[in-house]
Amino acid sequence: MKTTIYLVRHGYSTGNKNMQVIGCTDVELTEEGLRQGAQVAEYFKDKHLDAIYSSNLKRAKDTASFTAKLKNLPIHIDDRFAEFNFGEIYEGMVWTQALLQEDGSYVRYRDENEFVSVKFPKGGESAPEVADRFVKGLYDIEKKHAGKKVFVATHSIALLCFLTYLKNGCTLEGAKRTDARLPNASITTIEIEDGKIILITEGYVGHLDDITV
Repeated sequence: MKTTIYLVRHGYSTGNKNMQVIGCTDVELTEEGLRQGAQVAEYFKDKHLDAIYSSNLKRAKDTASFTAKLKNLPIHIDDRFAEFNFGEIYEGMVWTQALLQEDGSYVRYRDENEFVSVKFPKGGESAPEVADRFVKGLYDIEKKHAGKKVFVATHSIALLCFLTYLKNGCTLEGAKRTDARLPNASITTIEIEDGKIILITEGYVGHLDDITV
């Protein structure tokens, strides 16, 4: 039985606009991000959905709200789809400043060869930790909604961790950071069947007037 899951990155946020390192910090959607949320809903207007999920972060919930209203479906909150936690030192920092920090975590995180080995200090996460929670969330959705179609509002780096895991044979052992293009409000589609996750489309943006990252 095939379950389809649409992984929707949130719309353009104030954190994106200010070029900040924003993971678990709550920020608002910009006006542009709100328009993108409406465009996501329009994409799903003639597509059937059985359930809508979102991370616990406001920018994802607000993006999902347009589709939830259109489809008259509740939003189920699951923090396993939340963004990568960059820890107390890096959360909210402008990314150019993050590159200059002495511990070098952000520099290594951006390096394709070191991405999976970096764990951010002061409560931060690592790519394997994020991929693990993300995948567990997907399989739980598949169990609850087997054979159905499900919308999940989530985040770029969480998606990147998942896609790196998936493209490396469902492991992060020896993985390099995946070169994935996941603009704001893009839609990545997967199917789960017989326990196997299959990538159908990555970072689709055909429904958007403005492409932002």
